[in-house]
Order: sequence, then C-alpha cells, then structure tokens
Amino acid sequence: MSDVTASVFVIILLSSPAIHAADRCEYDQQALLALDEKAFDQDWSGRGGGWRAIARTPGCELAAADLLAAYQAEHPSSSSILAWHEGQVRASAGQYERAIPLLESARKTTAQGALGTSALCGVVPRGA
Repeated sequence: MSDVTASVFVIILLSSPAIHAADRCEYDQQALLALDEKAFDQDWSGRGGGWRAIARTPGCELAAADLLAAYQAEHPSSSSILAWHEGQVRASAGQYERAIPLLESARKTTAQGALGTSALCGVVPRGA
C-alpha cells in the first residue's frame, strides 16, 4: 500500500461518524447519577444536566437509555416516569423488546395518581 493510499485510508477512517459517536456520547456518569431526580429528569437546557442532553445528541440515544437505567438502579425509589422515558428512548432506537416492559411498568391507574403516566401520554390501559 502506498503512503498516499494509506494516508487517504486513515483520513477516511478518522472522519467516520461511528468513530466520533463515542466521543459525543461521553458524559460524567458519577456526576449525573448524583443529581436529584428533578435535575436529572427535568433539565431542558441541554447544557449538561440530566439525561436529556445525552439523548438529544445524534447517535447517543442508547447511551441516554443506559444512563436512565443506571439512574434507576442507583435510585430505586425514583419515579416511574424514568422507566417511561427509558422505554421511549429504547423504542425510538428500535429496541422494542426492551422498551415494552419498561413502558408497561410505568403505567399507572387513576387510583395511583390523578395524572399517572397513562393519562399524560394517552396510553390506553389493557382491557379498556
């Protein structure tokens, strides 16, 4: 292989979106897991707070879903809305088999809360 061919190959390889996706998806997991639930879930600014900043970065949806799963494992008493969000992100990334149980686990009946996840998201409860 000539030096020019090798150089072109290296340039093409390094400019590949797949190579840079991992860099874009990096985050400080320890810092994010230390946030309270409101800061973790409701920071819409996109400036580093919570899972949403990761999810809105193209190619990082599954990194955001994994972060949501890690947060729920670290904070077992967290709201079921985090399972709902994880399910949404996994479904949008094509992980339907993993998404469905998460979405189902987040459903609430009216007795569980006036504004359960089902009411907020227009989900029709089973058997309705």
